[in-house]
Amino acid sequence: MGGGRMRLFLFRYSKANRSIFLEEDRVKAETERAKAPVDFTTFHNLLYEKKHYLKAIKACIDFKSKYPDIELVPEAEFFSSVPKDIKETSMSKDSAHDLMLKRLNFELHQVVPTSRGQALADEYGIKFFETSAKTNLNAEQVFFSIPQTIRISKPDPDKGSSTVTERSACCGS
Repeated sequence: MGGGRMRLFLFRYSKANRSIFLEEDRVKAETERAKAPVDFTTFHNLLYEKKHYLKAIKACIDFKSKYPDIELVPEAEFFSSVPKDIKETSMSKDSAHDLMLKRLNFELHQVVPTSRGQALADEYGIKFFETSAKTNLNAEQVFFSIPQTIRISKPDPDKGSSTVTERSACCGS
């Protein structure tokens, strides 16, 4: 091969190489142009989805419970005094939601139905009060009714009989 032929071969080889690179760039650009609407749509969908999730999270945070005044026993007290049937439920021990459900269940376990309380009051011949130590509902009335009930049911030592006498004022006045 002569020097001229070699240059011609090298020239053709360089030209073919350049045309391959140019064709590759053209195909890449065409692919990018075809992908742009798809990428924009995907991006738009992701933004919409993000906005939807943020709206749902805000709705959960702003949610006002039907029972905002429920006070549960502190966790330490709950774990020390909870019955086994509540403690050994199939709920996982590390979930905050499951713990809340267990504590609510414990609260239900501690509540005495009104009918049972009324029956006990009738059985012992005392006035029935619906009470709550947490909210201080009727706690004072119950406290002051206990001495009255004791005084009413205690026999009068002066009369020597075991009849029940009722006094009208506090402290025997």
